[in-house]
Amino acid sequence: MRSTPLSTPDIQEEALPTDRQEESSEPATSPAVLALVEQADQRRESGDLAGAQSTLERAVQIEPSNARLWLDLAQLRLAQNQPEQAEQLALRAVEHARDNRTLSAAWQLVAKARRAQGDEAGAREAEERAGSESAQRAEGARAA
Repeated sequence: MRSTPLSTPDIQEEALPTDRQEESSEPATSPAVLALVEQADQRRESGDLAGAQSTLERAVQIEPSNARLWLDLAQLRLAQNQPEQAEQLALRAVEHARDNRTLSAAWQLVAKARRAQGDEAGAREAEERAGSESAQRAEGARAA
């Protein structure tokens, strides 16, 4: 057997294109999930809230740490007049939020769901957290 020495190829470094997705701390959403979200939006617009719900639930199974999916589901539950479930889903969005905007939106949705349940004090608390936790995360990001 004859062995041939391996040669290392010449590699030229190229600057990678900057992607807005990199700037966000949210992970990239898969094409399958994007398609499901679009399908859910179409179903919601046509009045098929149950179909939209099942479609979003499939998307959450694919990307359970996607806070925007939890927010979409929570908003759908509010539209279905299920504020208790909407609150729980919005709290899941709070757990998975990776940027201030999503975190604030999640707390605002918690407030809306609590208000729909007649919990005005809880709604005000959630609204305060929407502002204060966003501010805290921003401070932490600036300090890092």
